[in-house]
Amino acid sequence: MDKEMLKKHHFWVLLGVFLLPALAVAAFLFTSVSAATSQSLDKIKKHGNDLDTSAKSAQSRFLEDGLNDQKKVLVERRMAMWEEAWKNQAPIYTWPESLDTNVKGVVEKLPFGGEITSPDQRGFIRNADSYLKEYEKFTDEKKFVVQFNGGWKNVLKYVPSWDIRAVPESEEIWLAFEDLWVQRELVRVVHAVNQAAAEFKEVSKEEFPATSPRHKKFRNRFYEIELKVVEQLDGKGDLLEGTIKNLTNQLQVFGRKKELHLNVFLDKNDEFPFDFIIEGDYLKAGEPNPTKIPPLPNNRHRLTRQVTELAKVEQVYDTLTVPVWRIDRVAMGYASNRTNPLVPKPSIFSKKILDDLAANATTTAAPTAAGPGPGGASEGGPMGLGGPGATTANSTDRTQAGLERNRYVAVTNQVRRMQVGMVLIIDQAFLPDVLEAFANSKLRVQNTQYHWKRFRSGRGANQTTGAGPGAGGINPDEGGSPSMLPPGVNPMGFGGPGFGGNVVQNTEGLSVSMIELSIYGIASLYEKYNPEVDNVPQPEAKKN
Repeated sequence: MDKEMLKKHHFWVLLGVFLLPALAVAAFLFTSVSAATSQSLDKIKKHGNDLDTSAKSAQSRFLEDGLNDQKKVLVERRMAMWEEAWKNQAPIYTWPESLDTNVKGVVEKLPFGGEITSPDQRGFIRNADSYLKEYEKFTDEKKFVVQFNGGWKNVLKYVPSWDIRAVPESEEIWLAFEDLWVQRELVRVVHAVNQAAAEFKEVSKEEFPATSPRHKKFRNRFYEIELKVVEQLDGKGDLLEGTIKNLTNQLQVFGRKKELHLNVFLDKNDEFPFDFIIEGDYLKAGEPNPTKIPPLPNNRHRLTRQVTELAKVEQVYDTLTVPVWRIDRVAMGYASNRTNPLVPKPSIFSKKILDDLAANATTTAAPTAAGPGPGGASEGGPMGLGGPGATTANSTDRTQAGLERNRYVAVTNQVRRMQVGMVLIIDQAFLPDVLEAFANSKLRVQNTQYHWKRFRSGRGANQTTGAGPGAGGINPDEGGSPSMLPPGVNPMGFGGPGFGGNVVQNTEGLSVSMIELSIYGIASLYEKYNPEVDNVPQPEAKKN
């Protein structure tokens, strides 16, 4: 190429040589640098947003320390409430006096569900003397007047017979005795209502200014009694006389033997009260003046010992006059309509057993032995309780002895919450008393629902019939709640008068207004207090 030509056009020649590298460099700068710059801007924006959020939620060290102190106080209060609740409920969880001292000492120290390792101890606990006799003690109808429909074995949930071929597991011992403890407390509530109604209160001196401690006036919700010790000079003992008045607006029946019995305590420490008998069929309502108590023949109103004071008076009930007359059903784990969505759960120790069975791929279980209480859940037994002959093959929901595992609606380290229910035949006037006693029991029951309807069979003598289940149902005209139940279904699934087999028939011409009351609630069963279960959280170390 001509040199002169190159010199003349060197600009264009050099431009062509450097143009392509320049374009490549420009493309590189446009793509890579722009992306890096965009990423950096995103990071800066995110960091700015984080700073804004932190600034809004940031608290001073003073407030943070205060929050930690509040958490500590709340946990301490919760522990104190647990301790107080356990102390109040601990007397419920008693073991049979017939237990060997060493066995009793072991189980009393264990928390609920604690492993009873010795087979001999578990075998001794299931003994009839140690188990069934505990039921017989608190169901003594002669002592407590209250009847069980068909006997307590037809009403309460229990294990009628243990498998003598195998020692029961620790789980079964705890569940069986929990059933015992809960039902005993529910029956005690019924006794408490009757006992409270039987007690007479002394009328104040301002209202009845008697000058002698041997002349007083007493009242309960039925009667007003004025008693006076009249000195006799024949050496056969002083005479107790007085008057009685019906305080209610309805006729009051005295008793089956046409006698009203009163226990009169002749001093504050009297262990053997005087049986003061008032004869008659009944006492009319609305009488303005008291009725003089007629004397009895054979000096039956004569006192056999010296009297210092008329200290206390109690009414002695029989089956015709007792406020809560009969217990027809007691249920555990039975849901009311309002709590039906709550899913039953096992205890912590039962859950471990179920988890082990699931881990071992156990899909079937041996049929249960005779289960607790009457009927069976799958056979439509009362309140869904298992019973003699009720089997639950291919299921782990029950133990070998038929004890229900899924029995609680909530389980924590401090408390187990169990649904409970009762069907009672009571004097209608005592409906508020029963509801109050149910809620104030040591079980700390939260009342969730109740129904009632007329009990038209009245209080009969000891005559029974083999009548089968009745139609039952809630009558809206009698104070029931039909909206909560399907048509024709009685509370807890029971029929009306005539249900359940052995039902007492009415043979009395006189009877107070009786109702069938079905009451439901959730009981709180507290674990043995253990301060190590939930340690109080320590506040974070203060920073400089």
